[in-house]
Amino acid sequence: MWKDGKANGRGTLVIDDAVYEGNWVNDYQEGRGSEQYKDGTSYVGEYVGGFKHGKGVFKWADGSRYEGDFANGMIEGDGELKWFDNRKYVG
Repeated sequence: MWKDGKANGRGTLVIDDAVYEGNWVNDYQEGRGSEQYKDGTSYVGEYVGGFKHGKGVFKWADGSRYEGDFANGMIEGDGELKWFDNRKYVG
């Protein structure tokens, strides 16, 4: 849905090797959404103002996985990181 020339509501954006599906507010990802990349990397979680922010799950193409807090697009706060070789960090 478009409002004043900006994406609002639920929608999908395809750019080069990435697909974002989720909520939009004034052209920014907002609320729940997901990103999928051709190499197998993905993110499912919360967005604020176009950034990963809140709770989410990020998976790398090699099988490593982080589940926890994000702030302004970065891994920050409490979470659990599991590497592809079964090492794990919680904190």
